[in-house]
Amino acid sequence: MRSVLQEIRDFRAEHKVDLNKLKEEIKGDMKSELEDMKQEIYQKRSANSALTQAHETMLKEAEEQIDEAATVNMAMSDALIKSMKEQRAMQGKLVDLEGRSRRNNMRIYGVPEEKEGNSMSDFVDQLLKTELALPDTNLQIQRGHRAVARKPERIAPPRSIVVNFLEFAEKAWEKKILMEGRRLSFDHDGRPEAQGIRGNKDGP
Repeated sequence: MRSVLQEIRDFRAEHKVDLNKLKEEIKGDMKSELEDMKQEIYQKRSANSALTQAHETMLKEAEEQIDEAATVNMAMSDALIKSMKEQRAMQGKLVDLEGRSRRNNMRIYGVPEEKEGNSMSDFVDQLLKTELALPDTNLQIQRGHRAVARKPERIAPPRSIVVNFLEFAEKAWEKKILMEGRRLSFDHDGRPEAQGIRGNKDGP
């Protein structure tokens, strides 16, 4: 009986040692796995943090570039607006200057082509003095020429004649003048805008 009890005690003691060893091994394995998990989590968090930081940096750079582009665009817009204003002002000055240069001009409509001969100034001077009864008047004609346009066909209206006077007090002469059955008309050659309003009588 004693031997049986002793065997039972030995069996318990032996298996107790095995159980303790097994517990220690399990604890060691679990601890190792936990450490590995912690390390993996840390690495992932570090990677995510670096990625987040990179994204934030890229976003900040993009915002700075957008702000810079907006500033440049605004500066370019201001420069363009200023340039357009200056161009309008210059255009106005050019129109005014051209108007001043045309102030002493007169157009004569209806004179047949080539009627002027070799001297347009002499022809106009004689025409006006004769037809307007101004034989003793010095008209002070500076120059004269046909309107800058293609010479028309015979059946088409003739080009107008542009005459420049040193002084020009009258804007139009209303006396009826006929030449070869065609009525001549006079018109003050003013600003280009006014010419456009009256219509282009000389064709293209």
